[in-house]
Amino acid sequence: MPFSVSRTGRFDGTKVSLLVHPFTDNEFEQRRTGLKHTWLENRLLPQIRQQRSEWLEAPGGGEPPSVIVGAAARCAEVRRLIHAVIDACTPAQLVDAGPLQALADDTRRSLKDAVHRIYLDLGVVQPLVAEVEEAIAGLEAAVALCIRNWSAKPNLRSAALDDLDAAAVRLRETLKALPRGVILP
Repeated sequence: MPFSVSRTGRFDGTKVSLLVHPFTDNEFEQRRTGLKHTWLENRLLPQIRQQRSEWLEAPGGGEPPSVIVGAAARCAEVRRLIHAVIDACTPAQLVDAGPLQALADDTRRSLKDAVHRIYLDLGVVQPLVAEVEEAIAGLEAAVALCIRNWSAKPNLRSAALDDLDAAAVRLRETLKALPRGVILP
């Protein structure tokens, strides 16, 4: 059953109302949730916050923690996810469900193409994708800085951890803002 959500526009603050149909294929949503919830909320952010003092007290810094070093691979997973979001949210996929699936293949393909073009023209998902891409780049930069400064003085390590925490929060929020279903024009 479709439901409605309102989002505030990123640049001009205007409200945009969307009609969203829950995903029929939960793979995208499961991947998004896994990255946002399991990795960011339950692993990276808690470890940064709970082990910060221990990390800062370590003489010479030692080796950076695996949760920080491994963040680059997770960022690559988020990039792969983002490349799938536009197609995951297209209403064109609904043409293959319900009564429209009885249409001839050529008719259904033409209808899917038209619906997908209208959806793309609305430009609802593209700005969200751009925000996530910016957040990924920010997290990648923060991870690189953190690794580079890990053996530095504690104040540099502390500043790098602050940047890493802020970048992880921003990525979490942008992933949370992604639609949780098919966007209906």
